[in-house]
Amino acid sequence: MSKLRPCSFSLCRLTALSSIVPLVGYWVPTLSALGIPESPDPYDGQTWGSFVAASTINPNNWTRSYSRSAYIDPLPPRSNLHILPNVMVTRLLFGNNLTASGVEYATSSTSARSSVGVNKEVILTGGAIGSPTILMQSGVGPQDILQAAGVQAALNLPGVGQHLQDHVVCHFLLSSRESTHSSHFVSECAACLQHNC
Repeated sequence: MSKLRPCSFSLCRLTALSSIVPLVGYWVPTLSALGIPESPDPYDGQTWGSFVAASTINPNNWTRSYSRSAYIDPLPPRSNLHILPNVMVTRLLFGNNLTASGVEYATSSTSARSSVGVNKEVILTGGAIGSPTILMQSGVGPQDILQAAGVQAALNLPGVGQHLQDHVVCHFLLSSRESTHSSHFVSECAACLQHNC
């Protein structure tokens, strides 16, 4: 067991990640040895078997990586990039041949709508719930649902907003009277918290 020492909590977290992450590599071979096969491609919709999920931790500095920190913060100032905080896309605007020509947005459900046009393309990245919602508010989706909601159908596309399936996740929680790698780390972090570091 390593000697307990006061340290900053962020240092404890960094120590934990750098020391625990290599152990994750044993997950798949261990389960394979127990007869649970490795999933060849867990992101193809067939998630049966063992795999290590993609991480949102930046391995360079062990901070959480998200859209802004990964794609926006590293950019130099750009005259063609305008970020509108605290607004929500209400619908896509279409030109000829159902080609997106702009985006309508608002600061709340009751505020006035504004729009911005595009020269090249609109990239819709609203997630599993947000993207179909925006498409259906734009008139793209199952015609019967659009009509019932009072939205004029621009394209009858029956699959939009349908068949969302949650995925099953299994967590294991084990306790041991024996000293383990994790118990050393927990003891160190508890000492850090106790010393207000």
